[in-house]
Amino acid sequence: MILQFDEKVTKSLRAWFKRNGFTCGCSFANKPFIPSFCYDGETHRVEIPKTYNTEAIEENFINYLKEKGLSVEANWLAMTILHEVGHSETVRLFTKKEHETNARRKMILGFQMTDNNIDEINRLYWDLPIESMANKWAISYANTFPEKVKRLEKVLYNHCKVTED
Repeated sequence: MILQFDEKVTKSLRAWFKRNGFTCGCSFANKPFIPSFCYDGETHRVEIPKTYNTEAIEENFINYLKEKGLSVEANWLAMTILHEVGHSETVRLFTKKEHETNARRKMILGFQMTDNNIDEINRLYWDLPIESMANKWAISYANTFPEKVKRLEKVLYNHCKVTED
């Protein structure tokens, strides 16, 4: 499945962040070599791609989060955004060296990923300490505020076009 986000999504996400007490911003990703969602610690923004190929991540990510304690119904896309917000909320818990180590490990995992091992590599990625902390934060937030997560889902899907690959 391919998601294409319109120009209103970043504005709507910034408004949702502000309404819910988050200080991070949101913008379209300006790194074409990273066609994914990410948190930029230098700009303190959640970055989203204009186009995203889900590559069967939806079910795997939610199943992983359920194994780690997600107890409410939540959409993978909303949980992906909450994961990135989780980075902004937990960034200070790690040293610069830990962030550098995490970045190197993510890069290595990216080079190792193939069509045959995507599930395994994703799990290794999600288990990295900084990624794991962002997931724990997202799970806690979703379990505590399921109605806010549902509103986040509406914000996201109001501003995207979904097509099959």
